[in-house]
Amino acid sequence: MASVLPKSFKKKIQSEYRLRLITVISILISMSFLAGVVLLIPAYILADAELQTLEGRTLEVKRAGEEIVSKESQDEAVWTRELLLFVASQSGTREIEPLIRTIINEIPTGIRVMRMEYLKGESEVIKLSGVAADRRSLTEFSSQLSSLSEVEEVDLPLSNLVKSTDIPFSLDMIIVNDEVEE
Repeated sequence: MASVLPKSFKKKIQSEYRLRLITVISILISMSFLAGVVLLIPAYILADAELQTLEGRTLEVKRAGEEIVSKESQDEAVWTRELLLFVASQSGTREIEPLIRTIINEIPTGIRVMRMEYLKGESEVIKLSGVAADRRSLTEFSSQLSSLSEVEEVDLPLSNLVKSTDIPFSLDMIIVNDEVEE
């Protein structure tokens, strides 16, 4: 096909076409960017509001956790006091309260005693059961109890040492048999 347009006019049309194409592409890119920014602003505001809400809830949970821990500590103190009074009243001829106080004072931070039982038969036995944070704290607690002068023997079954953390345990302490004359 024959071209009727002169070459100079043809070049001018091509340069205008390129200019228009670049202008349209630039406008589309800037409009896309502007639309993205406009559409992301509400999402940013919502995310910020959600973050503030979560921070508030986290603070509330921390405060509630501190209140629960302090309430548990108070409950443990009441439980310990009641246990001491009950065991002392049930001990009969032997004064067991100081020994129980000593045992309670020997409990390290990694040990949580859930149950204490005093059995009186041929020999006096105090059974302790609870949860230990790890093996080391359980064996240290057993050693501390063995070193008490009132305790003859501490029986800690090896099955208590199977788990490495959060160990449920049960140990028996045989109390030194002091014959009390009446």
